[in-house]
Formats: sequence, C-alpha cells, structure tokens
Amino acid sequence: MTIIGGYLGAGKTTVINQLLSQEHGQRLAILVNDFGALNIDAELIDYHEGNTYGLSNGCVCCSITDDLGTTLAKVINTDNPPDQILLETSGVAEPAKLATYCDGWPGIYLQAILIIVDAETIKVRSRDKFVGRLVCRQLLAADLMVLNKSDLVTQKELADLRVWIMEQGVGAEILETMHGVLPLEFLLASANRDNHKNLIKPNYHDHDHGDAFYSLAVEDHHPWHREDLVAALENMPSHLIRAKGVVSLVDEGAVGSYLLQMVGRRHSIQKSDGNNEQSGVTRLALVGIRRNADLDEIEKRLKSCAGHVSIEEKLS
Repeated sequence: MTIIGGYLGAGKTTVINQLLSQEHGQRLAILVNDFGALNIDAELIDYHEGNTYGLSNGCVCCSITDDLGTTLAKVINTDNPPDQILLETSGVAEPAKLATYCDGWPGIYLQAILIIVDAETIKVRSRDKFVGRLVCRQLLAADLMVLNKSDLVTQKELADLRVWIMEQGVGAEILETMHGVLPLEFLLASANRDNHKNLIKPNYHDHDHGDAFYSLAVEDHHPWHREDLVAALENMPSHLIRAKGVVSLVDEGAVGSYLLQMVGRRHSIQKSDGNNEQSGVTRLALVGIRRNADLDEIEKRLKSCAGHVSIEEKLS
C-alpha cells in the first residue's frame, strides 16, 4: 500500500489521475474518500457496480463509503486481488494514524506515505488557527514529500519553502513537481511482486524526469547480511529516494532471496515467495535526484554488506 496524503487542494487527486492515464502494468485498487473528484475517462471504464469502477487496464477505483476496514477486506478478498493499493486520504485526515491502522492489516505492508503540498499556500495553511496543527502533523508523516504547483511560485520562494519545511522537523526528501506529474517509480512497487525481471527496470514516462533523476543498477553474486543492509539503507544520502529489487541475504544462518522496497525514508525486506530464476544473485534498481550524487559510493556501501559473510554461510 502507498498512502497519498496532504491538505485540501494540494493536488492528491491530480496525482491519482495522472497515474490512471499512464501504462503502468499493475492491477491497482485506488481507494478515495471523495470518489467524485476522480476524473476517469469514460473509455477506460469496463464496468460500474455501486461505488466501484472497474477499468479496462485492470485497475479498480472504490469510494470509501463505509469504514476503511470494510473496504480493505472487500478489496483484498476478491478472486483477483490487486498488486497494490493506493489510498488517497481525506484532506483533513492524519496519514500517520491511517498508516498504523493499514500496516497491521493482514496481507498489507506499507510501502510509503507520500505527502502532497501546495507550494503556493502551505505556509498560510500552517498558520491557520483551526487547521494549522493538523497541516504540520501531515508534513511530519511524510516518507517522501512532493511540492506540487511549483510553477506558481518563484525559485527563491521554493528555496525558502524548502528551508521552512526542514525547520518544521520534516526529515523526508522533497521533490518538486507541476500538475501532479511524478515518475511511476515513486508511486508503485513492481508490476508483479513475483516477477523479478520487472523489479529492476527503471520506468520513466516523462523525459524531464529522466534529466532530473539518476538511475543505478547494482548486481552482486555474494549474499549480504540483513543487519548490514538495514544499516546501509538507514544511512544512505537523502538524494537516493527509491530502491527495489531482489536481495540474496543471510538470515538465521541460511541464504535466501528477499524482496527489497524503499521509498524515501521507509523500507521493507520480505521473503520472496516467487520463483527466482537467479537465486543467490542480488539485483537492485535505485533512483534518486541528480544532485552531486556519488553513485560509486552508493554501490560500494551496498556491496560492503557482503563483507562479513563467512564461507559456511555461503554454502549453507
């Protein structure tokens, strides 16, 4: 699951609409509080049942008319469950509380919380005597923060806004965008969690993103230690904001294949339940902001996770 939060008018629905308009290769369940705000192209709609629209690309859009738990159970227990759930929160919701609730739901793991911010109005919202504290709590929940509508402010105002956000205690990396356009890499996991080849293919749908971001492929034939990998991920430079792929790990004395997902400051490492044709091989795709990035250092830091693997562990 990916949670997309932010205050009213920040552009959350625009981000969802941009996603629906692209070829992403996933079966998505998109849960929204205000379903009427989604601008779904009529040609994409395959069927309509109550508060649910099925799309011809395999996606399902549902309005949360009952409680969230009821909707989650309905989506997960279908005959053909989705690859991923995107939850667009209400503009006055607290994403951190929803994340705690959803991440403990059977069958769901939380990939990231993306907070969308209106670059033009966020400072004013944060000072509002009625909603200001809520807006600031939304900012603090971010694993990755998106400054939307960046074309409506000057470069100096953007620079000042970045400083102001950090002064609020936000530790997430900040991306700038216009009209809710984001690389799919930051919204979606793999096209199929059991398809390891798809896990390592960078996926840019806008040439401007290709100029702004770097991609790095890391491959290693030596198993890594989980604790070393976790330490490396937690100390990566902030410009690295996405990593995904298959990792060969030593865990409790045995070597196995695991799926790694990282967005912003949040990561997960889960045992692979699919058939890995390249068992024992680590293959990762990393995406970050092209900002004085030392890619050799990142690769070196990751591969150092194999430095303490004993011969006995390699052969176990």
